[in-house]
Amino acid sequence: MDKKTRDIKAINARLNILDRQISENITEVSYGSLDTELAVGSIIYNISLSANLKGKIPKEERFILSFPDGSNPLIILNKKEDLETTVSTIPVYVDGTDTWEQLIYPSVTYPIGSLISAVNYASNDTNFAAGGNQEVQFNSEGQLGADSDFIYNTSTDTIEAPNATISGTITGDLTGNADTATALTTGNKTINGDLDVTGNITGDLVDASATVSVAQVTASGLITGSGGFQGNLSATSSLNNGVTATTQSVGDNTTKVATTAFVQANSGSSTPAGSNQQVQYNNNGSFGADFGMTYDNTNYTLNVFGTVDATLLDGNLTATSLLNNGVTATLQPLNDNSSKVATTSFVQQEITDAAVTPGSPNYSVQFNDGASGFGGESTFTYSTTNNTLSCETIKGKLKGDNIGTGIYASGSAKYWYLMPQDFLGASSGSGVLTTSGNYMMMPSSNANYMFSLQIPVGYKIVKVFIKGNVANPFSVNASSWSSIFGGSYGSGTINTELTLTTPVNASEGSYITLSVNPSGSYNRIYGGRITLEEI
Repeated sequence: MDKKTRDIKAINARLNILDRQISENITEVSYGSLDTELAVGSIIYNISLSANLKGKIPKEERFILSFPDGSNPLIILNKKEDLETTVSTIPVYVDGTDTWEQLIYPSVTYPIGSLISAVNYASNDTNFAAGGNQEVQFNSEGQLGADSDFIYNTSTDTIEAPNATISGTITGDLTGNADTATALTTGNKTINGDLDVTGNITGDLVDASATVSVAQVTASGLITGSGGFQGNLSATSSLNNGVTATTQSVGDNTTKVATTAFVQANSGSSTPAGSNQQVQYNNNGSFGADFGMTYDNTNYTLNVFGTVDATLLDGNLTATSLLNNGVTATLQPLNDNSSKVATTSFVQQEITDAAVTPGSPNYSVQFNDGASGFGGESTFTYSTTNNTLSCETIKGKLKGDNIGTGIYASGSAKYWYLMPQDFLGASSGSGVLTTSGNYMMMPSSNANYMFSLQIPVGYKIVKVFIKGNVANPFSVNASSWSSIFGGSYGSGTINTELTLTTPVNASEGSYITLSVNPSGSYNRIYGGRITLEEI
């Protein structure tokens, strides 16, 4: 008994080893294992795996859901999309609204660790075909495979595929593309329908052996053949360089194709007369040329070294062109002010009509005096000696280097300078001038000391510079006679010139205020400078 017991135990151990090896092998070749239990009788919505798929499961391909030992297999069709190795969830059902969804109720509970495996070739062969209806079957890595782009229609006996490489005889209609590598280069081609080819066609379309016989050929590549072609070319057809044709007789005037030899034979001399750029003309039945008439095709210029005799000249003359004595032009109407050519008659009429005699007295500035022509006044003169314009009364806006009190020019800049007493006004109390008036003291650090300025007409303020003994802060504000506050234009510190981000433009009734806030009692202000620019 002991020996039999030992033998049974050895067999059981061996079976356990084999069972474990089989389970390990099944696990090894599977797509993956479940990380969530699928309960018996419950709808399978998603199959959740413990890791990403080990291999791709194409759309319309079936797979097996089984226990870890391979028992209780359930075959499921992947209907939604190709499942790549980057996914760990297989969708099966959502709410029944999409065509890819499937209602599957498992007859047993599939525990965590259950396997998703491929359907082997034998299962394909005995249970079902791959893919959808009409899809052609092929070997896909040892299993039946199919693709929705490769189908066979039993009603029309037609195979449809996006691309095909065919060697041998083609009988019937061929519709599709052929690239340069599969350009119908082998076998006979008897095609009763039309031929559409995006690549090349090598072979004679019509010859004694009828290598290719076709009603219509459409090709975006080259058509090559040694037996000749017969038929009509479309308006967009292009003959390859080097294609030859029969040379027709001299004088032929039909729709036949002409060769270069035909053109030379019918055109007479093919060598132009004269030198480069010389214009050709009929010289007693032959081409003639002369150095006196050339054409520059770079500058589109006709050069004639002599006289151009024409009844009408239309175009532009060069700066060195010379009109012959006696050339006439159209008389333009009086007061015409354009670039048209004027005649001597037009000039005489303008002089007579204009009355160009200047008005008196000497050095008077001329103005339009109505029907009297030019006029002048003794109170409106210009002196060429000191370059001075004198006028008794001037009305309008004046702008210059020193218009108004305080504006001075320094190069292109114009400045308005401020004095100490300009800052006497204060929000509380007032400033105090020294006995010599050379600076102003600010008695209280709790008050602001201010200066207001109406901006000169035609100018804008761009910079503010205040001088003093302490770098106190100041602000620039704008307002007008009819409002409380017009806006802030920046702030700075004494002894540092402030450039305004937005210039303050002059406008009627508006003004700016500079407000200084001292940090201590009796801080000083020496003066200031405002930089102006013309608007």
